[in-house]
Amino acid sequence: MIPKVRTYPFVFNFIQTRKIYPFYDRVVNPSSGESFGRESMEAEPKMENAIHLVRYIPPFLKPECTPESGRCLNHVSFRQFRGYLANLGAYASLDAYLKAQLSSKRRNNIRRYIRRLEGCFQVTYVTYRGQMDRELYDRLINRMKEFLYRRFRQRGDDNEMLRNWEFIERTSYDLIKRDQASLFVVYRDQEPIGISLNYLVGRIFLNAIGSFDIDFNIFRLGQVQIYKQIEWCFEEGMQMFDLGVGDLDYKLQWCDVTYPFEHRVHYRGNNFLQVLMARVLVGFLRFKEYLKRKNLHRLYHLLRKGRPGATPDAGSTAETLYETLALPKSGNVTGSPLKLGEETNRFLRKPVYDFLYLNQVPAGSVSVFRMHGPEEYLIRGKAKAQAIRITQKSNTSR
Repeated sequence: MIPKVRTYPFVFNFIQTRKIYPFYDRVVNPSSGESFGRESMEAEPKMENAIHLVRYIPPFLKPECTPESGRCLNHVSFRQFRGYLANLGAYASLDAYLKAQLSSKRRNNIRRYIRRLEGCFQVTYVTYRGQMDRELYDRLINRMKEFLYRRFRQRGDDNEMLRNWEFIERTSYDLIKRDQASLFVVYRDQEPIGISLNYLVGRIFLNAIGSFDIDFNIFRLGQVQIYKQIEWCFEEGMQMFDLGVGDLDYKLQWCDVTYPFEHRVHYRGNNFLQVLMARVLVGFLRFKEYLKRKNLHRLYHLLRKGRPGATPDAGSTAETLYETLALPKSGNVTGSPLKLGEETNRFLRKPVYDFLYLNQVPAGSVSVFRMHGPEEYLIRGKAKAQAIRITQKSNTSR
């Protein structure tokens, strides 16, 4: 019988379940000697005639098999894709890390984002780890899903986490209670505007899923969240802050270590078909990596995006677009100030938050009025004002 190929995304499976595959007996952090995850997944009968492709093994979490366990299989390993982490253990303090990793300009920018966010709103930062009310967890995880949905709809892109959301939602609460995960939340007046789900393995902090309300884009909430979580890591004695796979600019900015992911193809050495198929599979995967280095993989993604329905929610709008107008003469506004908290006025939040950031004024000092022109509004502070016309309203319905 021809062997089947079973694929396992190791780091994602392990941090979400803390179980190891039947052909390993432990997971080790080579740099610290810590050992994790002795609970094994159940072996299935159909595993006997299968090749096991274990993907995304980072250098700080190595699955191992000791010969005495009787579980070991032959394997071929190869490296593919880059991961990024900040080696916090190499620095005496947060300030030392920031000075070594970020330029003076970048450090000043981060501080400005935080200063303006906290100057415009009543902001608090909370990390939930250990005990957590289930009702609060449900509210936050649902809000996080909304943030991700709007963000990726804005980008016209797909998201792996949203496809697996049912599993993430079901398993994360117990991990938080067992001190193996955390939720980091940025609150504005008790309302969450940024939420991150993180996994904790010993003194390793894995920043798994970050999300924020895109109406606050101008405040660079993504940068603020990373800064505040690294600050928390130093306070808690974490040694690594991992941002995982993916060549993105913000990872290059924050991380001082780039590492290759290891991938392994496991097979039974006494089975000729498995030996042959393992070699063919490794060759095929290396050829795919070659095509990626030559950027030929982009053609595939372009063709995929061009298929009908390949881009989620085609034609939908995730954010408000607007243009500025000349300030009106007095008396060109109608009615009472609009309430931004009402869902019907949600489309006004982004232009108002932009106004707050650019003029460095607190939210409580600003009012919004409807003007006589169609979709025209006046944002009025104590000393400054701005007239706008909405050209595209955000549509948050699913």
